[in-house]
Amino acid sequence: MKYLLVIDQIKQGGAERILVDFDAYLKQLGHQVKVFAMSGKKEDSPWTESLDVTYGCPSSEESLFGKFLQFISIYKVFKNLVSSYNPDGIYSSLEKSNFLTSLIKFEGRKVMSVHNVLSIQYLKIKNKMIRTLWYNVIKYIYNRCDKVVAVSCQVSDDLVNNFGIKKTQIQVVNNYVDGEEIASKSNEQVDDFFFDKNLFYIFNIGRFSNQKAHWRLLKSFSYLLSRQPNKNIRLILMGNGEYELQMHKLAKDLNLSDKVCFLPFNKNPYKYLRNADMFVLSSNFEGFPIVLAESSSLRIPFVGTRKSVPIEMFHDVAFYSKCVCDVVDVKENFTSEITKDDVSLGEVMFRMVNDDSMRESFYRNVKIMEGKNNQFCSYLSLLK
Repeated sequence: MKYLLVIDQIKQGGAERILVDFDAYLKQLGHQVKVFAMSGKKEDSPWTESLDVTYGCPSSEESLFGKFLQFISIYKVFKNLVSSYNPDGIYSSLEKSNFLTSLIKFEGRKVMSVHNVLSIQYLKIKNKMIRTLWYNVIKYIYNRCDKVVAVSCQVSDDLVNNFGIKKTQIQVVNNYVDGEEIASKSNEQVDDFFFDKNLFYIFNIGRFSNQKAHWRLLKSFSYLLSRQPNKNIRLILMGNGEYELQMHKLAKDLNLSDKVCFLPFNKNPYKYLRNADMFVLSSNFEGFPIVLAESSSLRIPFVGTRKSVPIEMFHDVAFYSKCVCDVVDVKENFTSEITKDDVSLGEVMFRMVNDDSMRESFYRNVKIMEGKNNQFCSYLSLLK
């Protein structure tokens, strides 16, 4: 069988990692696999080494008219690829790619995956007309494909309740990880950073963007230190992204320069992550974050915002409530002012840092999300 995997671009991110691993899974079963990325080039990501990738364009246009013309050009490249390759099924990820896939007519099956709570994601679109347009586009594309994969119940409920997608159209498939692979890679040596056994390390891995809200994490960490009698705590932020410079400046403005370490994105984050005492996810919204599944595999306790930590990962709802907090403001805030949202997350962090029994009982209350092949088996069954 021949399959085509479609995505916006191949950089760091959960959807990208899933695509790379799904590609490998299909090839192991003897299938032919090609990848179409709407924008980018091979040197953008170390993950492209094993992929047969066709790119729609090298980079994204900034102007609205430029984006329109570029999309037409990308569509032509994509259409030619589908025509020449003639896949048996197309699996696409993220909204731009899903929209592109919806426009293509071919005899095989189309399966589209949704990785985020879209109603929150599109709150940042201020223009009401454009927001309404996106709403109609989402409703259009997900009711036209053969199946929609939602990575969590929260994502599924959002599609049904806020976009009018038929519930029968949606299959919930949580994100899982390969525990053996993570364990093996986590044992590799770290040569560019020294982890002090006397320090308590709080980790976050992810791109610096509006979605990930690292400004909230930095200010919550500042609040934690103001309450914490033991100051032997460090915050490690691993990643790259559009807000990277702003986060460096904010850390300096909060007088955290000696408490926060910025590490670049690494192809093997597990050798760093295994040294974490706690993981914090400060995102405005998530679907089912792979990084939390990875943390669970390494037995690292985690906390975060309610919209970023999926309840499916917990056996006990009451325990889940201790590990999350509600946040209201999803807008960027690069000032050093500590808000109510920052305090809320800071309190959850404080509780996990200081409550030994909570940390010790964490993995009696949390599911270990291992079994990636089961996840991909579900994907493949939807494509047949």
